[in-house]
Amino acid sequence: MRVATEGTWDLYITGYGWHIGGYTGESKAALNADSWGAGAGKHWTDEDGNEDILFAFVFRDSHDHPEPIGGYARQWYTPSVPGGLSLGGGFAGLTARDVGAPRLAFFAAAGTPD
Repeated sequence: MRVATEGTWDLYITGYGWHIGGYTGESKAALNADSWGAGAGKHWTDEDGNEDILFAFVFRDSHDHPEPIGGYARQWYTPSVPGGLSLGGGFAGLTARDVGAPRLAFFAAAGTPD
């Protein structure tokens, strides 16, 4: 895996958690939006501009519990159009949420406008 041997080191800082629909009034007010955390990783960009990423970090989740996330991510990008806009999408690693049961791990997806 070239990202592990040739990748460039990254530092990740988290800070805000946006809560989408499904929460209203008191239930939304009780959620933590200050998702502070940090971690590290490595990224490597191939000849087509796509990225491989290894990462691990932990942040405060919506209920003020620590939430670890880590793994491998792959992101593909479309060719740029005039003005430099391109779209990207891919997949990421695993996270473990405290959802009333012992840490439930699930797959996390990634999408990035470039």
